[in-house]
Amino acid sequence: MAIKNPYPLEEHRTFKRTFLQQTEVTLRFTPVINDVDFRNRMLPYLKTVFNLDLTGKVDAEANHAEINSDNEQKKFVFDLNQAKFIIGPSSYNPFKETAIPMVGMLVRFIADVAEVEAIDELSVVKINIWPIKSEDAFSSFTNMIRYTFKESCVSDMLSYKFDDNPKPVRLSKTSDTTIAESVGLDAVLSAEVVSKEKVNLGLALNASARNIGINDILSDAITLNDIIYRGFIESVSENIIDFMSREKLS
Repeated sequence: MAIKNPYPLEEHRTFKRTFLQQTEVTLRFTPVINDVDFRNRMLPYLKTVFNLDLTGKVDAEANHAEINSDNEQKKFVFDLNQAKFIIGPSSYNPFKETAIPMVGMLVRFIADVAEVEAIDELSVVKINIWPIKSEDAFSSFTNMIRYTFKESCVSDMLSYKFDDNPKPVRLSKTSDTTIAESVGLDAVLSAEVVSKEKVNLGLALNASARNIGINDILSDAITLNDIIYRGFIESVSENIIDFMSREKLS
């Protein structure tokens, strides 16, 4: 049965500028094949899906495969117990346009290579990083945190004080939210003073669902992405939403 999004359906805003650094989708499952089966099924899969002919070039006991694009920030990883892909910022467009066709390629792996009818877990991860330059990051650190995130999400981080000899530091806060039965959203908010001149503020969101039938993977991936979008909107400040939405910076 497909998972349901508990949040009101809404159109995702397309921001003029994004700070999304990485998108990852992972399918985890209980392996039911051995190394030889993996290799024998993987070769025709790679030929059909990626147009890669590796006949005679792969060890008989191979149980791991990685496919990287030469001109795009895209990577596939296949193992006996999982399949995933990673998309870098230069290759990412809206999730349905970029990621869903790639999810379909993972589903094909589940059907043709792993030969399982359900997966243990489906997860969608998005990592955002806002790099900020400053003349004195130590003195403006908490103001940067307050500017980037909703204060209710980082109130305990705002009490951090540097001593008389300030050094680089990284603060983080983790939250785990149960969205529905077998569905959760994990968030990690981070604030790092890299040097006196540089601060990195980060938000990593991981939406996951357990016990997914193979026919529901595509629709559930879309739902998990919707949950991540809602988590993003509820975590960052209106300052950041406005900054990311502006056509030009004034």
